[in-house]
Amino acid sequence: MNEQVNRIIDAVCRFSGVPHDELIGRNRKQFVVAVRSVTIKLLKELTCYSNKQIGAIFGVTDMTVTYHTARQI
Repeated sequence: MNEQVNRIIDAVCRFSGVPHDELIGRNRKQFVVAVRSVTIKLLKELTCYSNKQIGAIFGVTDMTVTYHTARQI
């Protein structure tokens, strides 16, 4: 991950109160999933990362997950 991605993720964690490990991990709590979705949308809008690269950050192997998540927000 580059510095810009780390700053975006850190800012979302600070603002939402969700720990970094929970945001990046597989936590399925509704609030964490919502914060993760916002993070994916921000990464898509503010970086030149592809869906596949963003998915790799969150441990998702299927890039359609990041595509649909970014479209929902």
